Amino acid sequence: TLMLADRGELDLHAPVSRYWLAFAAASKGDVEVRHFLSHTSGLAGWEEPITTEDLYDWEKMTSLLAAQEPWWEPGTASGYHALTQGYLLGEVARRVTGQTIGSFFAEEVAGPLGADFHIGTPPECDSRVASVIAPPPLPEEMLAAMDPTGHAARTLANPGLDAPASFGLDWRRAEIPAANGHGNARSVAIVQSVLACGGELNGVRLLSEKGCEAVFEEQSNGPDLVLTVPLRFGMGY
Repeated sequence: TLMLADRGELDLHAPVSRYWLAFAAASKGDVEVRHFLSHTSGLAGWEEPITTEDLYDWEKMTSLLAAQEPWWEPGTASGYHALTQGYLLGEVARRVTGQTIGSFFAEEVAGPLGADFHIGTPPECDSRVASVIAPPPLPEEMLAAMDPTGHAARTLANPGLDAPASFGLDWRRAEIPAANGHGNARSVAIVQSVLACGGELNGVRLLSEKGCEAVFEEQSNGPDLVLTVPLRFGMGY
């Protein structure tokens, strides 16, 4: 998204509906692209019950978000968009470029940098993919205290993901940009080093210096409505 904005193909302060007309439904005509980057759009999760298998259906996931009303007034607070952010930003990028976010990342970022990171992992990587080790479960008292109608529960438990969900080929092949990128530590370091080094790494320039500075444009600063801790967001960071 930062790259598209830096190229002048996308305005971070423009309404999302400029690029994704259907998104204007349900009083979302004033939601701007920057609200996706800062987790402030009010679309932290899906209103309709979602299964893990639904996540593999890009059109269904994005269409539901386009039709949904925000859970709070966009731009007034952050609420961690745990899974939805990837679909929201990915759909805007698709509308602008005609490419899925996985294809764009592969051709415009990972390929030029030589970064072994994938959004939608190809079969030739299967033998190198390690299975996720699940963390310990949350304490029972914490689960009991969680409001099932609150933003946290609606965001993090719909769908309720567990480690085995990521073991299958359907998960690997899908593009779930906020959750199923596959890579190694070196690949993550390479991609993030572009920003750390002013937009250029090893002779490959992906962002101008001004494009890099956009991440420091503060969008929200206060208690996050999903994670319930103080967070300060810029453009995507």
